Amino acid sequence: MLATPTLVDLIRQLESTLEKHTVMFVNGFHAIQDFKTAMEAQLEATQIETGLLLADHAKLNELVDETEFTLTSLRTTVLALQDQLKTLKKEGERA
Repeated sequence: MLATPTLVDLIRQLESTLEKHTVMFVNGFHAIQDFKTAMEAQLEATQIETGLLLADHAKLNELVDETEFTLTSLRTTVLALQDQLKTLKKEGERA
């Protein structure tokens, strides 16, 4: 015949189960805290990287502006030289 657990046995089982679940909860809580800390560090690193990328983007925009200005200046110079060349050709034909 099977022995029926006593109230003391049931309380011990309950205490043991509660202790196991408490340990599991604490371990899970620590794992979540560690994960949260890692994600916060990753977020900070991403924010720093984003800031650096934005700074690089601003520098590139500045370089593009400078390049456009230089190209405009060169175009103006080329047009002036072409005009001078036309003038010299006309003067050469007259001479």
